[in-house]
Amino acid sequence: MGQRLAPWRIALTSFVGYAFSMNIGQSVLSGGAVRMRLYTGWGMGPGDVTRIIGFNFMIGTVGQLLLIGLLFTFVGYRIPDSVEVPFHSLRLVGVVALLLVGAFFVAVGRKRRWGLRC
Repeated sequence: MGQRLAPWRIALTSFVGYAFSMNIGQSVLSGGAVRMRLYTGWGMGPGDVTRIIGFNFMIGTVGQLLLIGLLFTFVGYRIPDSVEVPFHSLRLVGVVALLLVGAFFVAVGRKRRWGLRC
């Protein structure tokens, strides 16, 4: 973000924001509000804090997709017969999740070609 904060402030904000996110729910709103309040109080601009919140949300989503992809692809959960869907295995869902994670990493690797600044 181009600004320097003491490591203890970053750790405190991360811990408190994560605690609110996991206990209240709606992580972008609850944890995001905590992060916005603390970081802006320490001199960061709202735009920078919004980028931090977006980064946290994106990385959390990628991590969940990776876990879903690995579990569904290699463990092969079976959908119960009582659930009516046109398929009986979640392996395809897992492969799609892994492809999305791979696409994310390719996009991040090529961000300079798109002119993005992160």
